Amino acid sequence: MIRYIVAIVFCGVFTSSQAQQTLPEDEYDCFIVPSTVADVGSSVRGVVARLLVDRGDTVSQGQPIAELESGAEQIMLAHAQSRVNMTSELAAREADLKLAKLELARIDDMHAQSLAPSQQRDESRARKQIAQAGLAQVLENQALIQIELKRATHELAQRTLRSPTDGVVVEQFIVPGEFINDEPIMSIAMLDPLRVEVVLPADLFGSVQVGGRALITPELDTKHPLTAFIDAVDGLLDTRSGTFGVRLKLLNKDLAITAGQRCIVDFLAYNVDNGYNSYTADSADVADSADSADTADTADTADTADTADSADSADSADTAKTANNANNAENADIELAEEAE
Repeated sequence: MIRYIVAIVFCGVFTSSQAQQTLPEDEYDCFIVPSTVADVGSSVRGVVARLLVDRGDTVSQGQPIAELESGAEQIMLAHAQSRVNMTSELAAREADLKLAKLELARIDDMHAQSLAPSQQRDESRARKQIAQAGLAQVLENQALIQIELKRATHELAQRTLRSPTDGVVVEQFIVPGEFINDEPIMSIAMLDPLRVEVVLPADLFGSVQVGGRALITPELDTKHPLTAFIDAVDGLLDTRSGTFGVRLKLLNKDLAITAGQRCIVDFLAYNVDNGYNSYTADSADVADSADSADTADTADTADTADTADSADSADSADTAKTANNANNAENADIELAEEAE
C-alpha cells in the first residue's frame, strides 16, 4: 500500500514537472533514410569471379552476393581432407606398440626364470616406450591435420562474400574480373526498420524524450501518416546552428515505405498526462466514445423507467384485485343477512 501511494505521488510530481516543459507545437521537416548502409568488402585479396546479385535485388543476412577465384583454396581443402582420411600411419604405430608389449612380456617371464639378462629386459622396456611415443605422435599429428582442415575450410569460405544484413543492393563498385584489395564491392541498405532524422530548435531541447512517438507524413503518401518511435535524442546543442538532432525508428516490415524521401514529423500526437509519452485518441474517437456512453446511459435510464412502470402496474393490479375481493365479501354478507330476516 505504501509503495502504491509513493508511486502515485511520484507520478504526479513527474507529470507536473514535465507538463511545464515546452512541447513542439509545429510540424518539422525530416528525412526517411535506411537504418544502415553497408559497403561490403572482402577480408582477403583476389579476383572477382562472379557477382551473385545485381543492383536493386533484395538480399537476406548471410546470403552469398559475390565469389572470388578460389582454385588454390579448393586444392588446399582437398589436400587437408585427404590427410584426415589417411589411417595407415596410425595402424603402423599401433602394431609397433602391440609387438613391443608382447616382447616385453616374454622377456619379463624369461628374466623371472633367470633365462634372460637384465640388459635385454631394459632394452625391451625402452622399445615399448618408443612405440608408445610413436603412437602419441601420430595422434597429435592427426589433431593438427584437423586444425589444418578447418583452416582450409575457412580460407575457402572467405572467397565467398555474404550480405551482413537484410536489405537491398543500392550500388555496385566492382565487376567480374577486377582485382580487389580493400575496396568495397557493393553497397547494401537496410530498409527495416527505417531511420527518420529531424533537426529541432534549441528552445525545444528537453521536450522530446526517448521512447515517445510521433506522426510521420511521407511526401509520397501524405494521406496516410505513419507512427515512428523516438530512438535517440542528442544530449547537447549544436553551437553553430542552435539546434539538436532527433532520430526516430520507423517500422517497414513489408518494405512499402520508400527510403530517401522527405517527410513531416508532428510531435503533437503525444501528451504527458500520464508521465510518459503516449498517443491521444482522435477527436472523432473521443466523440464516438462519448456518444456511446450517452447512448448506454440513456438505454439504462429507459430500462430503469420501464422497470419502474412495470412495478407500478403490478402494484396497481394487485390493489385493484384486493379491492374487488373486499367488495365481493361485503355483498355476500349483506345477502346472508337479508335471507336470515
